[in-house]
Order: sequence, then C-alpha cells, then structure tokens
Amino acid sequence: MSPAQTPRHAEWPNGPLVVFAGLLAGLLFAFLASTALDIWGGRVVEQWQIQRSLRLPLLSSVRL
Repeated sequence: MSPAQTPRHAEWPNGPLVVFAGLLAGLLFAFLASTALDIWGGRVVEQWQIQRSLRLPLLSSVRL
C-alpha cells in the first residue's frame, strides 16, 4: 500500500469557468434588466410604441 498523496490541483471549483459564467450571467442580467425597465418605464421614444399601446395607426409625426 502506498501512502495518501495530496492532489496537484483542485478538480472543482474550476476558477476560470466560474469567473466566465459569472461574467456571462452578469451581462445577461444587465441586458434583461435594462430592457425590462425600458419597456415598463412608459416613456415613448418610437412611433411603434404609440401604435402598440393605443392600437391605432398614426396620422403624422414630428421629427425633433
């Protein structure tokens, strides 16, 4: 029988994988949160937003 040996490196947690997954999850959450705030904010920026909310066609628009 041979004596127990210490491992050379840990199998889990995989440091680079955890960092990459955290960055990816953070970017996804930031995108979804900003999109949700934009939709639920009620601010009208484009013509399609008026048409969608009122369900009526626009007769004209003014460019600023």
